[in-house]
Amino acid sequence: MNGSIINDLDLLTVAECLEVRSSIYKLQDTWIQRHPSLPFYTLGIASYLDASQNNQEDYFGRSRQSNPLLQQHFGWLYDRLANALSQQLQAVVSYAENLALPGFHIFQADRQFEQPIAAIHTDVNHQLFTWYSDEPIDFARSLSFTLSIALPKLGGGLNLWDLSHHEIIERPPTEVKGLIESRSKSFHPYKIGSLVLHSGNIVHQIAAGKNLQADDERITLQGHSLYCQGSWQLYW
Repeated sequence: MNGSIINDLDLLTVAECLEVRSSIYKLQDTWIQRHPSLPFYTLGIASYLDASQNNQEDYFGRSRQSNPLLQQHFGWLYDRLANALSQQLQAVVSYAENLALPGFHIFQADRQFEQPIAAIHTDVNHQLFTWYSDEPIDFARSLSFTLSIALPKLGGGLNLWDLSHHEIIERPPTEVKGLIESRSKSFHPYKIGSLVLHSGNIVHQIAAGKNLQADDERITLQGHSLYCQGSWQLYW
């Protein structure tokens, strides 16, 4: 990271993104629908959806089933991602043992996605797991990343607020809502093939789509990382 709140890193060409998209659609029968009526899916297991502090075993079991499939079809992409992050962070990067590999968000066209229905949140997924380390872990030393594979014709991106996790922790929802409304909001546009990095500790939200057409889609590779045992460990 270069000191900015959010950083962009060119990772894939447009042709490579089309190759990834093709592989994702070949695995369409393994997509998991994440909304009862809207066309929102994941390819892969996501800790924010599939894990809880009270029930980690289901997440671990589903990750063991999902990871080999993802590795088989996207192994080259995981290598590219780890190498690029290692260069950017000037540190060792690895994939967290027993946790889910980074996976894909898939939003197909629906006019409801033109509304800001995505959750406003911070990324504290690492709190769902027990991390073993010989040294104390700085849990503020975390990352979230998004790689855009396909975007709607009018684009996509991330809403960010000038508000951090430590300012909202343990506050009641009404206070959090008031803080969000009182802080400035910005929009960070995504670009196909570009990897977006941020700490995850800044309040953010998937930005709503604009004038979505029937063939629009938003496909992104998603993941997180925590510095532990001498490396940035990647997972979802």
